[in-house]
Formats: sequence, C-alpha cells, structure tokens
Amino acid sequence: MSRLFSGEIEHQDSLGSHAFVRPGELNLMTGGYGISHSEVSSSRTTVLHGVQLWVALRGEHRRTGRDFKHCVPRPVRVDGAEIRVFLGTLAGDTSPVPTFTPLLGAELLLGPRAAVTLRWTPASSTASSSTRGRSARPERPCRAPSWATSAQGTTR
Repeated sequence: MSRLFSGEIEHQDSLGSHAFVRPGELNLMTGGYGISHSEVSSSRTTVLHGVQLWVALRGEHRRTGRDFKHCVPRPVRVDGAEIRVFLGTLAGDTSPVPTFTPLLGAELLLGPRAAVTLRWTPASSTASSSTRGRSARPERPCRAPSWATSAQGTTR
C-alpha cells in the first residue's frame, strides 16, 4: 500500500498496471502468487513524503491472484474534520478497495481547535500517526512526527 502526503510516484507492474499515486490517493498491490513492479518518483517530484505499508497474506490467501487497485477517496465531513477512508469503514464511509485482512486506513484533517471522536471495533491492533501538528488521543497523545498504538479490541 502506497499513500502520499506530497510528491508523485509512478507505478508499473507485471499485470500491465500503470498508475500514478498523488497526495490523498492510494495504490494497493496484492502480490498473491507473484508479481514484479517498479515505483519511481516522477520528474515533477522534488519532495516525496508518504507511507508504504506491507501486509502479509494469511495462509488461506497466499496463493490468491495478483491484483492492483488505485483509489481516490472522497472526503466526508464529521464535526470539523475532513475524513478520507482509503481502507475499511469509518464514519459511515467504506473504501471500495478490497483487502484479505480487516484493515482500517483513513486520513483525518482537523481544522483549528476541532475535535472529533470516532468509534470503530478493530479486528486487530490499531496504529495512528500524526504527520503534522499534534494528535490528542485520550489514551496516548502524540506530536508529529510520531505513532501511537492501541491494543486489539480498542473502540476509539
């Protein structure tokens, strides 16, 4: 999974997929039984800032077919926050990108002094990142750049 905050990456793979990922967008590649790919910064990129996450396929899915999805999540407004759900379901919005593991991925942009409480029931541990400013999660505040985690079963 590739998700950018700034810059642009060009993706090409052995399925014939060719796509760019730009800030706010998501590229999700499933390796399945084998895939080769390249990702390079475009010539327009002077600063590349993003995150790339790899998720191992569970035993029953290891031989699944290869796949590539590109998604541009739509913004959803909740209590002074703009939310873009790129994996899973949050705030009444569900990503169109299928996964083999229950995942939740969302970008929350808060206005000045805005506060939002979101509830979910994760199937696994949860991590959040503050890339700019600070995050004030009740159980663990963090300042950018940093990560905060919650144990399995935490609901907010």
